[in-house]
Amino acid sequence: ARGSGETLVSFSEVMECQDVEKVGPALQKNYKKIYSDSKLEASQVSDEILNVLKQDHVCLQRGEV
Repeated sequence: ARGSGETLVSFSEVMECQDVEKVGPALQKNYKKIYSDSKLEASQVSDEILNVLKQDHVCLQRGEV
């Protein structure tokens, strides 16, 4: 994955990300953190992606303004 394209744009919109251009680099930079264990379940990977995007201030938490 190169971190660009329609899928990333759609994902960014669903996650309420302010700056779509920052999502790909944030995910790439934190790849090892997101996929820290090959036995992670999909929900754990999802949670880690959300944490990374929130910590990097790329996306809003639900309910934030």
